Amino acid sequence: MEVTAQLKGLLWKRPLSTPANGRWARRFFVLLDGFLLYYDKEGTMAMNSLDLHPNGVLPLRGGKCESEGDDGKFKMFSVTVRETKLMLAAEDSVVRDEWIKAIKRAQQALSHEAHISAMSSVYEGPRSPAAASPGASSPRSPGALAVNSQASRFPRTGDHVLAYHTPTTCYYFATVVSFDAATMTFTVNWDDGDATGRNVRFDRIALDTTPSPDEVALGSLVIFPQGTYVGTEGNNTGGMRYHQGVVTSVSRGPDGSTRYQGHHTLNVADRRFVFRSYQFEFADVALADLRMPPNALDLVTATPTAGPSPNVDTGAPIDVFLIYNSHDASPAARMALSPTADAPPSYGQLLREATDPRVLKAKLEQMGLSIWCDVDYPDSTYTDRAEIMKRAKFVVACVSNAFADDAENRMQTQFARKTLRKPIVALVVEPSERGPPWRWQSTAIGLLLSGDLYVDFTDMSREEEKLRELKSIVDGYMGGSVTRALTGAPQDTAANTDAFDLFISYCWTNSETARTLSQVPALVGRPEADPRRIADKLKERGLSVWLDTQQMQRGGQLFEYIASGMQKAKAVVVFISDEYANSDNCRMELQFAAKSLKRTIVPVIVGEGDSWPKTVAGLLVAGIGVEPLDLRTGGSADEAIEFILEHARVEAPPPAYTPPAFNAPSQGTHVLAYHARTTCFYYSRVAAFDKETLQYTVNWDDGDTTDRTMPYHQVALDEVPTPGEIAVGTTVIFPQGSYYLQDLESGAKVVGTRYHQGTVTRVYEEDGVTKYDGHHNLTLEQGKMSFGAYNERFMGICIEQLRLPPNAIDAIMAFSARS
Repeated sequence: MEVTAQLKGLLWKRPLSTPANGRWARRFFVLLDGFLLYYDKEGTMAMNSLDLHPNGVLPLRGGKCESEGDDGKFKMFSVTVRETKLMLAAEDSVVRDEWIKAIKRAQQALSHEAHISAMSSVYEGPRSPAAASPGASSPRSPGALAVNSQASRFPRTGDHVLAYHTPTTCYYFATVVSFDAATMTFTVNWDDGDATGRNVRFDRIALDTTPSPDEVALGSLVIFPQGTYVGTEGNNTGGMRYHQGVVTSVSRGPDGSTRYQGHHTLNVADRRFVFRSYQFEFADVALADLRMPPNALDLVTATPTAGPSPNVDTGAPIDVFLIYNSHDASPAARMALSPTADAPPSYGQLLREATDPRVLKAKLEQMGLSIWCDVDYPDSTYTDRAEIMKRAKFVVACVSNAFADDAENRMQTQFARKTLRKPIVALVVEPSERGPPWRWQSTAIGLLLSGDLYVDFTDMSREEEKLRELKSIVDGYMGGSVTRALTGAPQDTAANTDAFDLFISYCWTNSETARTLSQVPALVGRPEADPRRIADKLKERGLSVWLDTQQMQRGGQLFEYIASGMQKAKAVVVFISDEYANSDNCRMELQFAAKSLKRTIVPVIVGEGDSWPKTVAGLLVAGIGVEPLDLRTGGSADEAIEFILEHARVEAPPPAYTPPAFNAPSQGTHVLAYHARTTCFYYSRVAAFDKETLQYTVNWDDGDTTDRTMPYHQVALDEVPTPGEIAVGTTVIFPQGSYYLQDLESGAKVVGTRYHQGTVTRVYEEDGVTKYDGHHNLTLEQGKMSFGAYNERFMGICIEQLRLPPNAIDAIMAFSARS
């Protein structure tokens, strides 16, 4: 679209909620025919081409613009329209005066008719079919997108949202006034002043934050922008239209950013309100332009409710929370669950080719586990499900295409993984006829479970083998109780061994046995170098070996399990590879063994690549003082056995006990911690640590009371790391920019430094000093909040300026030891 801007350039703005003392944020502003638009960054408008998706739009008709003096750093001015005051600033008075003159000129020349004529090609009609009386206005900017991918996923009172307006079937910006947990309904105040349609159902509202990349995939319901509207006299001020849609494809843009395509969930036949630029499909939408409705389980967890249903015992002990889709049940079960469901052509054929989730449920119950599934409790509420899932030891998800397509299944899986951080055992059952087999891996379910192992139950000829694998996994979560219950014998694991000779640390991708069991999609390396096969041969030689062949996945239980096993071992055998070095869990094991426990380490090279020496894992191996045995291109398992026996020295008397040094925060220690709303790290002190969720609670040094809880990897001990802990690829916390907070009563300012999470891309010497270059881990497109000194890269940082997040194993053990 061809347009001509009266003025454009970079200015500073304060949030509309705190115009007097809020933090300045740099934005790119465009003055266009009676509208002031702003964007996150420069380059969103060429001379004659306008990006129709600004972060904010302020109509200038009926407003005023005036100078606000000098705050010691910037030359300030304000634009006030009705009750909305936008505080702006320039870096010199010449630029400020140019903007004031241009805005006043636009306001003087603006009549109602000229305004409509000039903007008719951009803003295509009023919001509502008929005007209504004005409602309560919000202090936030109309159409302002608050880019923040890490904040809470559910709206609270006072939060900025996109909400569904029933008369127009569109979404508009609003502020939450209240939430009724009994009816799951929000009441909002529209930013544009409209007074109609203020009660909104929970699934028709979206927090004004950028979703994380793992929340949006094929089949995801999203809120996307399309079209604009003008205000009507006495009714509303105009702004952007948003709509609910479903993502149908994901691609990469020319700049490498992820782009999303899809279509409206409502069409014209569904009484979709049609506007001038309406198109059924949307394309090339960036993640930062999308919003997502909240998870109902998150809502009931955060909001007081009337309590659980009387017919559901939410206090009973539960081992497993089971999630499955009734579409994947056998015909008899499916007909009972859904009387209108069509039976498949052949019941016998289905039983031969598919695994009924109810059969798997019965198998788990035979292992002595207590199972809860909402399908068995059709009257259960969201509160019931949330409370019961909290108490479950782990979650079993029977995954299929139908499972991935179901909103309830997605909601429960997301709640388990992202909110509760529960371990999830994924059992893949027969893919439904909806699309190609294993299509679920490209959906949001696939992203939530990405990197996890799964048990493939789609081939019934291997049912017994897969059931044994499932029992092994369950045993890990139940401390061996399943094996003891079924056989009456103790389990041969670390949990029941006072001490043993070797702990085997390896990446499953380098194991041919794991590939044969379908625990990994492909083998990287030689079958002869399989760590599991070598471990079996070590056992044949009479050594006691700790080896993880169980799908422990994520969470505190996993890391306590590993820490317990490693502390009981005399030596640790590390099967190092590129895959090992790139695995967070493997790197944690090596760091814990070498740095915290100071165990004897025997390194063996497997896989195919040679990039690992440049990583932190490579630095740790180099510091061991033992030349690794290389099995990448040759050598046998027997050679590996002799090498391990020579260097592990399991027959030698154990060294004198040295208390472990856990390099992680504990209660009261000084840290840098992540503040979700500003996407930066600030100084604080640890108040508490939850071993189940691996989350810290902190008290901010500057007195802020918001966003005090964060996961372990978003906290860094305030200590200078050692050079051996940082290499290319290391995640670090680095300084960039500053900020201040001002006490509203005393006027006193607290000034501090902003810190950020990044990745090291270069290590080099300069004048005898080691320097580090790298980049932010969170980009502006992914929701990073921009600030005055923002640069996507950092360069020439010294080690004294860097901090490191803790190893999860150290985090658990440090808090247990010192608290």
